[in-house]
Amino acid sequence: MKSGDSMPRDIVHRTLTLRTAVSATDFGRENNGPGSLERVLHKIHQRRRTIRERRAMYDGQVVEVRNTRRIRGGPTLIHLVAYTPDDQISVVPRAGDEDAADLALIDPPEGAEFLDGELMLLVRDNDVAICRSGLGERGFLAYVFHLAERSGIPRGDALFQLMKRADINKLEMIQREGIKRLSMNSLAHSASVERARRETVKEKILGNLLDEVKAIIGVDEMIPQDAENLKVEVLLSFDKRRGTDIDQRQIAHLAERVLAEDEDEGFMIETLSGRKIRAEDIVLSKSVQIVAFGKSIHHDDAWGELRQFYGELRQPR
Repeated sequence: MKSGDSMPRDIVHRTLTLRTAVSATDFGRENNGPGSLERVLHKIHQRRRTIRERRAMYDGQVVEVRNTRRIRGGPTLIHLVAYTPDDQISVVPRAGDEDAADLALIDPPEGAEFLDGELMLLVRDNDVAICRSGLGERGFLAYVFHLAERSGIPRGDALFQLMKRADINKLEMIQREGIKRLSMNSLAHSASVERARRETVKEKILGNLLDEVKAIIGVDEMIPQDAENLKVEVLLSFDKRRGTDIDQRQIAHLAERVLAEDEDEGFMIETLSGRKIRAEDIVLSKSVQIVAFGKSIHHDDAWGELRQFYGELRQPR
């Protein structure tokens, strides 16, 4: 470890998140279909037992399940990887006293591919705990959809979305203490200003998200009507004791919308007691440290952290 490093190089940080799989058909429950995402995965992997059979294309990459495990009486664990076939990567050849040196391209070892990313998941009914390592959730959705179709599962029974889950305890605390202030940051620039001529700049800055906030709390905000390339903070102050109220479902929905709009870093709720709660506090997640496995992490280590995370969430409070 170099002097000044805060921690050994063989430890990496990952954020675990919890999602709910939502299907318009409830995964075909009323038509004797699978009835849950976990059952969809079980049917796929019953019918497609080899890695060659558990392979789909997504955004120019191959995504495939390399490892899967069903815990007796517990969840299903998934290890999904992505790679670009016959890809090359840049390497840095050793150089000495030269004043300049080019990089080089190398091919993967024979019988192998360069890893683009991984996704480790714990699936229990429609709960999905996720550990990302370079591969996004859309890769998992594409994998399930394409493999389900090839496995004879009706298209409608395999279509789903992963919705963020809110921390009910945080929402109850917000309700109990009351909200003093809600703030958001956003950036307006010339490209966004040109999107709709009839809108004021404040509407372009935060769009539908700001409208939802206004509708929920029933107050107006003060933002300049004409501005360009302007960093704007929307600060909404109110007192629950004067009759303004927000219920848990509305706050949960607002938190999800804030994250969907990539505004999580600038979103904060301050309660009347002075507690400050950010979007990442409302949505269920956990930061963990995992031993590195090369440039990634080992799926067994990620599975262990996911099982602990999910077990903590299911414990009675």
